[in-house]
Amino acid sequence: MSVRRLLLSVVLVLLMLSGCKEKAPEIVITNNEKSKESPLIKEKEPHFDAYEVVAGDTFSKIARKFNVTEEKLKEWNQEVVPEALVAGQSLQLVSPILQYLGKEEVVFQEGFTYQVLSDEMIQKISGYSYREGTPVDYTELRLVNVLYIDLKGKNQTGELIVNQYLAQDMVEIFSHLFEEKYPIEEISLVEKYQADDELSMSHNNTSAFCHRPIEGSAEVSYHSYGLAIDINPLINPYVREELVLPANASSYRERDKSQFDKEIAQMMIAPGDLIYQLFMDRGYEWGGDWTTPKDYQHFEKHIN
Repeated sequence: MSVRRLLLSVVLVLLMLSGCKEKAPEIVITNNEKSKESPLIKEKEPHFDAYEVVAGDTFSKIARKFNVTEEKLKEWNQEVVPEALVAGQSLQLVSPILQYLGKEEVVFQEGFTYQVLSDEMIQKISGYSYREGTPVDYTELRLVNVLYIDLKGKNQTGELIVNQYLAQDMVEIFSHLFEEKYPIEEISLVEKYQADDELSMSHNNTSAFCHRPIEGSAEVSYHSYGLAIDINPLINPYVREELVLPANASSYRERDKSQFDKEIAQMMIAPGDLIYQLFMDRGYEWGGDWTTPKDYQHFEKHIN
């Protein structure tokens, strides 16, 4: 081959290569591949709400009320001296409870909502669960709507009335129970049973607000404030010495789950189980932890 023809061949090859459309693959760095120290990746700033201190407040009471820890409350309010709180003082905190207090209706998720009491609901409960001497105003209560799984495994809708400070807890707790198919026989307002606690319990009805005294006492129950709830009360009775309430719950006085079928055993509340933990995580007290009486159905929250 002549030198001229060889040079011409080389030139043609070079021209072909220079016109090629394919490029080396680009290396795309996703967010996951970026350095964690990158200034472009910032943690979302929390949304703070203001809370006005009322007489008698302490850091521990405020923390329980809003489902936060005292440590977090102190972290958010470093210039505040916890031992020197005064009424009217403003604190900063992050809590969905405070965020939703002023709203007329809150939709947590489909089937789980709460709202202020309508005129029709006020009329319905007046003279029944809301009686003369009730220590809270209607405006402090919320109607909570939830879904639950009944003893036949079917989806049901239920209603509870609770204090406004418990409403967010209720939709969170009952949505978890629904997802886990936790069995609940009934969730109805006590008006269905003429606000008769014994009658409601004997039908294993889960309920919350009802103005009444503590059993065997003249002291007002936490139910009167909407700050307590009784879960599957027939299976989880109130026991004080020989007294068992409801009266038809004597079979469930003993708490050995191995003596009952699976469905009943699942409804028997015990330390460490799902429903117990859901309430404990939100600062509640369980009546089954008391020395005497034992109130296995009962969860209450101290916010005052």
